[in-house]
Amino acid sequence: MIALAGCDPGIVWPPDDPPINGDDIPAEYVGAITCAACHQVPGSLHARHGHSHALKVVEGIAPDYPATTGLATDPNPPAGFDWSDISFVIGGSAKSALFVDTEGFLLTDGTAGTFTQYNLANPAALLPADFVPFKPEQVTPHPLGEDCFRCHTTGPESLAVSGGRRQGNLPGIEGTWSEAGVQCEACHGLGSRHLLDPAAGKLTVDSSGGICVACHVNQDEPSEIAVEGRCIVGRQQFAELSASPHQGFSCTFCHNPHASVLRDRDNGLRNACSNCHLDDDMASHEGNVFQWGDYVETVRCESCHMPLIGSNASCRDVELPKGEIVSIGDTRSHLVSIDTSALDPADMLSADGMRVRLDEQGRASVPV
Repeated sequence: MIALAGCDPGIVWPPDDPPINGDDIPAEYVGAITCAACHQVPGSLHARHGHSHALKVVEGIAPDYPATTGLATDPNPPAGFDWSDISFVIGGSAKSALFVDTEGFLLTDGTAGTFTQYNLANPAALLPADFVPFKPEQVTPHPLGEDCFRCHTTGPESLAVSGGRRQGNLPGIEGTWSEAGVQCEACHGLGSRHLLDPAAGKLTVDSSGGICVACHVNQDEPSEIAVEGRCIVGRQQFAELSASPHQGFSCTFCHNPHASVLRDRDNGLRNACSNCHLDDDMASHEGNVFQWGDYVETVRCESCHMPLIGSNASCRDVELPKGEIVSIGDTRSHLVSIDTSALDPADMLSADGMRVRLDEQGRASVPV
């Protein structure tokens, strides 16, 4: 059993792979490229998933991202910096990017003297790609802690676990990892035994969603759904799911964990809404198209049941064509249930506006 600092103690991780033929051979990481040599289909799908690009190594030039997505469309570090000044990019494939300097410290506005978070375009909120403020109050070097890189790497170890070692011997990085990005072995476990004997060293994976919980829940208050500026704080999908009618589902019931819903919807969705809701249809919404400004969305189930009210990087109050003021984020909610009596987006929030309001059964809904 693996225990990571800051994680909910109830998280269940995959067990270590058993020794081959009874031999006590220590398991080691082998890397996603090695896995993909045999597992070509999941390997090629995963290569386009945001997980595999959660942390990018920079070697003097712009890192590679899936074509036409993320920083692939505008590969620039913050003003005054060149790629030779950057060692890693955190994210950059879908919502936003942060930058780590060559000493391993996270660039902040306070240390860099310029905006240091790059938000990718959010078409639904009519927000263009641009640099935005990030920690202007942080005027001393900001270490890259294990509480951050553990959700962006494979095989993360804090300073305490790594014996004081730092990735690349960079003073700003508080620990080590085996591979940048959330790669195969982050979920399937160390692969060396499987590589030596695929049958005897068969890998396992926790299909209940226990691995997903480690990064897709509010670590400070796992049972609550935090809100900032009327948008649900990003990466709380497990808590949202637990407060929804789908609380008994695992993440992988709907999601193919290897494929991206954003870039490869046909492969990324294991079960669409219509797979279970056989008697439900779009009724009067069939064929409707929502449009405002340059944003166009064909109305489907998730347009209303999973609205864009989550925010990994951007959230904006906008006035819709009929005069309604709503908050639009960059991430779809997983609450699913609609409260038809709630006409104001604020109705879904607690009295202090800091969290989603839960009923006595721990359920929550999105407003109409």
